[in-house]
Amino acid sequence: MVVGEPGYAYANKTFEKLGAVLNRVAVDEQGIDVTAVERLCKKKKISLVYVMPHHHSPTTVRLSPQRRIRLLELARQHRMAIIEDDYDYDFHYDSNPVLPMASLDHYGNVIYVGTLSKTLVPAVRLGFMTGPEDFIQLGGEKTIDHRFSGGCIYGACNGGVIPKRYGQQAYTQIR
Repeated sequence: MVVGEPGYAYANKTFEKLGAVLNRVAVDEQGIDVTAVERLCKKKKISLVYVMPHHHSPTTVRLSPQRRIRLLELARQHRMAIIEDDYDYDFHYDSNPVLPMASLDHYGNVIYVGTLSKTLVPAVRLGFMTGPEDFIQLGGEKTIDHRFSGGCIYGACNGGVIPKRYGQQAYTQIR
């Protein structure tokens, strides 16, 4: 899988715990270097790219529109998934919001991940993920840190406590 360098250490450690081999790609003033991602795709099978296009951590840069579109094209061409971590979409300090990459994804390659912790209650670690159903199923099965209640929330959604249509409505709104 591909991650930005510098990148979000906690996410990288999580991916490694799940068995991922990280290919680190430079992040510059326009975000992750999509040309370097393309070069990697030509050398080896890349199945996943992790990006924070709205506000990359720790650099705070935003992925340029051209790179967003090119990364979506690469995902389609190489049949790879993109995890779009949009942890602070609700916060805009000196600019207008940019729609998530998931809203431009017409092929089901983007898994959109967000959090409610920053806007609701920071002490309650509550996140969400939308995307293709098969990936969401796998994500629920691979919960590795139960301290943050991810497995419980997945179980509530999957078990019908929270009706499935709410998850579908959220996904539809993002797209």
